[in-house]
Amino acid sequence: MTTLVHISDLSWTRRIKNPGEVLKKGDTVEAMILKIDAENQRLSLGLKQLGPNVWDDFFAHHKVGDTIVGRIVRLTDFGVFVEIAEGVEGLVHVRCGPRHPVVLSASVVRVAAPGGGCAPQHASTTERLRCRAD
Repeated sequence: MTTLVHISDLSWTRRIKNPGEVLKKGDTVEAMILKIDAENQRLSLGLKQLGPNVWDDFFAHHKVGDTIVGRIVRLTDFGVFVEIAEGVEGLVHVRCGPRHPVVLSASVVRVAAPGGGCAPQHASTTERLRCRAD
């Protein structure tokens, strides 16, 4: 029987590029069975599913209109990624930026909604928030 833990099922909060960052051959792990393919004798397993989902927790405590403060974690040509809770990032898109230029060397940016800010809407495929700066 073949078993697989997909890289996206290793952690809710870490961006893992190589499974060797968190696991090594011979490790004993506890995992949740996510899918059984009896015909092909395959199991899909998940490690992160055994812990709390940071996205569910975030959306349970925040709503559209909340003002939140975050730390800039990445700068790109299309915007700024802001960590607003451990493992939860929002995007301040350049088209949605403030009326005044953003100082990209700053380490903290304030985002708010409505009319400019983070609109917490669960995006299950990307697990990110879309934000606009004040």
